Amino acid sequence: MLQSKCGIRWADDPPGTPQRFDFSRDHILESVDAILGRLRTDRLDILLLHRPDPLWEGEEIADAFEKLRLSGKVRYFGVSNQNRFQIEYLQSFLPDPLVADQVEMSLLHHGFAEVSVSFNQNSPRYPDGWEGTMEYCRMKGVLLQAWSPLAQGVLMGNLDAQPDNIKKSAALVQQYAQLHETTAEAILLAWILKHPAQIQPVLGTTRPDRLRACAKALSVSLSREEWYSLFAAARGAPMP
Repeated sequence: MLQSKCGIRWADDPPGTPQRFDFSRDHILESVDAILGRLRTDRLDILLLHRPDPLWEGEEIADAFEKLRLSGKVRYFGVSNQNRFQIEYLQSFLPDPLVADQVEMSLLHHGFAEVSVSFNQNSPRYPDGWEGTMEYCRMKGVLLQAWSPLAQGVLMGNLDAQPDNIKKSAALVQQYAQLHETTAEAILLAWILKHPAQIQPVLGTTRPDRLRACAKALSVSLSREEWYSLFAAARGAPMP
């Protein structure tokens, strides 16, 4: 399966312009042509809109998607880093369902789990952006993809300057890796895969050794107690 994203425009593209987001019809169409050229292919399976563009126009996006679908350049469409209301709004312009939402999710970036336990609590941890997003995606069949599922390797790096919750999380990850006779990467991914939403981790490495370490997650089944122990360690507080 081939998947790519568009929508972020870096500074000086073209020269003198700021970094920005661009969901205009022309930029979406031009981006796909450039992606296909770089990949030396004639079709993407999924195209994601990368981060919300405050200036987006639903009609323009719908028109671009329809042109890409009819031309055979893209089969399905999705989004990245969007909440339930943004997805719902965009979906209202589209005849076909959005199929994916790619969001940062990891043991350390755990808003998707925190929102389930912090509701109605006097807690500064409550992640407003996640409210209803997990449930909406599960009801509508929108695949949740986790980017940076290994938390950028923080839990497997130098912990000297890290706060206590990260040190405790890292120690517990290593403990469970030994218990399950697997890798730290596998434990971190197994924690995400335990969620019933069937989250799909997106790995940011091409190193064969790292990929093999990650693949071991498919043979790890964390208990409910192990899952919650990792969660409590990462959030740095007991369950409410």
